Parts: sequence; structure tokens; C-alpha cells
Amino acid sequence: MVRILRNFQMGYRFRHPGSEDFIRIAEETAGRDLGWFFGQYLYDTLNFDYGVDGLRSTEKSVADLGVFDKDGKKDETTPKKIDELKKKKDASKKTYLSQVTIKRQGEAKVGPGFPVILEVVFEDGSRETRTWDGQARWETFHFQKPAKAASARIDPENRWLLDSNLANNSVKAKPSRAGVWRITSLVLFWTQNVLHVLGGLV
Repeated sequence: MVRILRNFQMGYRFRHPGSEDFIRIAEETAGRDLGWFFGQYLYDTLNFDYGVDGLRSTEKSVADLGVFDKDGKKDETTPKKIDELKKKKDASKKTYLSQVTIKRQGEAKVGPGFPVILEVVFEDGSRETRTWDGQARWETFHFQKPAKAASARIDPENRWLLDSNLANNSVKAKPSRAGVWRITSLVLFWTQNVLHVLGGLV
């Protein structure tokens, strides 16, 4: 953006440029077509809003229910057999299937070469990043890891400042109660002070 503004100022100082001149300089400086950007955000009123729509983690089953052909013989997997397999399985070798859905809430879309970045943090501290072209209404990503997904966030570097609702850009599997305790302590603090003042007046 700084290079665009510098080139625009250098090319049109002491002149009377219009919107088309600025767009041309922006595209020349960026080295790509930005018509999709200016069309949606300069000449139209489309809402730009991408958000995380859902986050879910479940433990992968040790086996599937049903009757299967195994070495030419029929083998039935019952709930009782699954319970027995779970008891034998080492607890440290659990596998979790995590599913994250991100959604385009508004009508505006990102352009070609400008993907939506999804970052998922897992309970063991590991991270995974995926990209999405952002053209469809929604996209679901699947992860198979030895830990549950703790949080998911789109645009982790805060590049899309046009996003109309930054509150839906991230979600946690377990909600944080820090804000509730902070508000509760403030309410109790002021209640105590008011009662102290009223007690002094009586």
C-alpha cells in the first residue's frame, strides 16, 4: 500500500487524477488484476465477512460396527467387541478426528491469489494451517491427530481489515471464563464500595 501511494503521488503530483488512475497505479504496482477488489469494495456495498462456523473433536473408534469379510470369513463387530478393544488399547495412543467449518457470511469474496488462511491449534500445542480460496459459501476441514483441537482461527495475521465482524474469526473448543470472573469481581468491588459509603452516612 505504501508503494502504491508513493507511485500514485509521484505519477500524478500537480495533476488531477481520478479513481481509474488510482486503480491503474495499484494494479501496476501489485503486478496483478485488482478489478475484483475495487469492484466489490469501491463501487459496490457488498459485505465482507468470513468466520469460523464450527469446531468439533471426537475420539476415533477402534473399529466400525457391522459385518465384514475377513480372510474369506464373516466377522461381526459388536458394541461389546468394541468395548473389549478399547480396554486393550493403550490410552496414550488415542486418535481424535477434528472437524472445522469456515463460512463466507457476506456476499463479497476474496480474489484469486488471496486465500483465506485457517490456523488450528491442538491441545498438545501443535498447529496446522490450511488455505481456502473462499469462493464457496462454506468449507469443512478434517484433521486426524493424537490430540483434540483446542481452537480455530481464520486470518491469523489480521490481513483482512475489511472483515465486518472480527468476533467470528476464531472459536475455542472450551470457552474461557476469564471475562466472566473479571466482570463479577468488578461488580462485587463497586457494590462493596457503595455499601461502605452508605454505611458511613447512616
